Amino acid sequence: MAMIGKADLIERLTAIGSGIKGEDTINHMSGAAAGTIAGGGGGEIIKGAASKFGKNTIAYLTGTIGSSYISEKIGGFVTDNLDKKENNEK
Repeated sequence: MAMIGKADLIERLTAIGSGIKGEDTINHMSGAAAGTIAGGGGGEIIKGAASKFGKNTIAYLTGTIGSSYISEKIGGFVTDNLDKKENNEK
């Protein structure tokens, strides 16, 4: 059985949730993908910066929290903008 990555899992769960709610899955998957990419990169930058000031555990925790925050903000921003654009085109 092949393992799926975090980004793949997030996109699949997002598509399932959107489909159940009757929403457009493309917008939500795009938001999830953008959030995952931005959050992953941002988290690594935060973790690297925090490692210069504290222990690895604190740096890892700070990077994880920062990554989640960035992921949610970017993902929501992308999804909201795509939804607004779609509504304006109708």
